[in-house]
Amino acid sequence: MTELAPRSRATTITASALALVLAGFLAWLLFSPLRIEQRLPDVVRAAHKAIANTIGPQFAAVPVMDAVANALVFVAVGILAALIFPRRLWFLALLLSPAISIAAELAQTAFLPGRVGDVRDVIAATVGGAIGIALVGLCTFLFARRPREATS
Repeated sequence: MTELAPRSRATTITASALALVLAGFLAWLLFSPLRIEQRLPDVVRAAHKAIANTIGPQFAAVPVMDAVANALVFVAVGILAALIFPRRLWFLALLLSPAISIAAELAQTAFLPGRVGDVRDVIAATVGGAIGIALVGLCTFLFARRPREATS
């Protein structure tokens, strides 16, 4: 198997900047005393209606939508972690999503009245993060530059 060329510095810097933006969004989302359906009811209603009409009402149930939304947010965490961490340390990136989610669920339970931590959120976040890392891994395998071998 040939070695991959190192990731460009611009990729790491861009991913790091996007990770800061995502961290701010996650902080707002996870640590607000109000749940998202209370803060953005029109967006949630529109998503519910679109899902019910396109793939079926059983997928528009609140627990299913919550799990999918949680996983999707953490797909972004996994992608950015895989782009920031060196390839040899991707196993650490796999730990990032559950660590963030566990910390958030514990903080919600301890400090936010009306918010309760949920192990299903941790599972969804872990799956989402792993999917994000797997997507980067697949794209790396398919599209990453490989150094040219010397020809004699």
